[in-house]
Amino acid sequence: MKLAGFATVWRIRAGPFRVIYEIHADEERLMVLRIARRDERTYRNL
Repeated sequence: MKLAGFATVWRIRAGPFRVIYEIHADEERLMVLRIARRDERTYRNL
């Protein structure tokens, strides 16, 4: 699911965790920004 307010940042749920990642299709690259437990602090300081 695309993260609101960001053009290239996405998130997925993996059990009790969120994986927040960025897709750079032009470079064929995926960059993981954060892996964190699902709570209100997960999306701070992105």
